[in-house]
Amino acid sequence: MMFFPSLNRRRNRALVGYLEPYMKDRDVVLDYGCGDGELMIHLQRACGENRKAIKVTGYDPVERAVSFRRWVTIFNSLVRLPKISYSVCLLVDVVHHMGERSQTVSSDVYDSVGEEFGKAISLITPHARILIKDYVISPSPFLAFSQRSFLAFKDSITNPKEVNKSFAYFTLHQWYQLFSKFNLRLITVQDVPYLPLERVYQSIAGKPVLFLLERNHSRPSRSCFPQP
Repeated sequence: MMFFPSLNRRRNRALVGYLEPYMKDRDVVLDYGCGDGELMIHLQRACGENRKAIKVTGYDPVERAVSFRRWVTIFNSLVRLPKISYSVCLLVDVVHHMGERSQTVSSDVYDSVGEEFGKAISLITPHARILIKDYVISPSPFLAFSQRSFLAFKDSITNPKEVNKSFAYFTLHQWYQLFSKFNLRLITVQDVPYLPLERVYQSIAGKPVLFLLERNHSRPSRSCFPQP
């Protein structure tokens, strides 16, 4: 049973290497879906080593049996979450837990994901940066089914049973649709492999990526993102 905590610890330390460069001094960070809070500890430490003082607050709807709330602030209710000016919102392996469970991303599932995603976006300032780490799966129906099944299996054994397992894994075009729905502007998208051989088995598990976005304050346009 110790394998999965150590795997998550390795994942968190590797992801901090991708997240830290996007942090700025005096950022107020909301880690939406923070889990046990370990990622926040590593992120604060890495920023401190680079002379960037950040404040991180975590939210997760599931109260974990084991957590790091002695060292970081975690809320399990949006009602109790402080209404402050968050300049960064992290959604690390969170979006695929939103919405209703299904083997395919139907319009109903997509709408339910959007509803919860909108709650997260509503908590941040108009000029905040949004960092989403998740997976991009293949547009091929056969590969998409295989990748969703693999990722769903991995999620089932690495997350507590109380965590919502909707398995809403998106193709790149579906991600773009979600961002357009909330009038978000994509700044960059980056591959973020963090486990050995992850590049090798992307055809099985999908591609781990990091999206950096901000609100699009210009007039909404259907051409914000590439079309398939």
